[in-house]
Amino acid sequence: MIQNDVLTSAKEEGLQEGIQQGIQQGIQQGIQQGREIGREEGIQEERIKTAANLKKLGIEASLIAQATGLSQEEIENL
Repeated sequence: MIQNDVLTSAKEEGLQEGIQQGIQQGIQQGIQQGREIGREEGIQEERIKTAANLKKLGIEASLIAQATGLSQEEIENL
C-alpha cells in the first residue's frame, strides 16, 4: 500500500512537472512569435513611411514600388 502511494505521488509530481515544462515552452514560443510579428509590422510601417516621403518628392509610383516592395496601388493610396 505504501509502495502504491509512493508511485501515485511520483506520477502526480511527474505530471505536474511535465505541465509546467509545457507551459514554459508555450510561453517562449508565444514570445518568439510576437517578436517576429512585431518586426514584420515595423518593417512594413517603415516601408510605408519611406514610400510616402518619396511620393512627396514626386518620384513615380513604379520606382517607389521597386524601392520599397509595396504595390503601386498601395503607394497611390498614400
